[in-house]
Amino acid sequence: MNRAIFAAELTSVPFNFGPIIYNNVKITSTTAASSWCGKTAHLGTYPYTVTGATSSGNVCSISQIVQSSAV
Repeated sequence: MNRAIFAAELTSVPFNFGPIIYNNVKITSTTAASSWCGKTAHLGTYPYTVTGATSSGNVCSISQIVQSSAV
């Protein structure tokens, strides 16, 4: 595993609502979380923040992910 995707996937409508907030996220993989936990890539034009990403073994714990609208 090299990424987990959190997205507001919309078709033919604007992302004019939000924010979308994910709290206390835990991602478990078969690979060491230290190699990818806390690294972010961004597709789209909306602002976002990721706070409190820590890894332990194969678990990545994230305090909060906030996806704000693009407007």
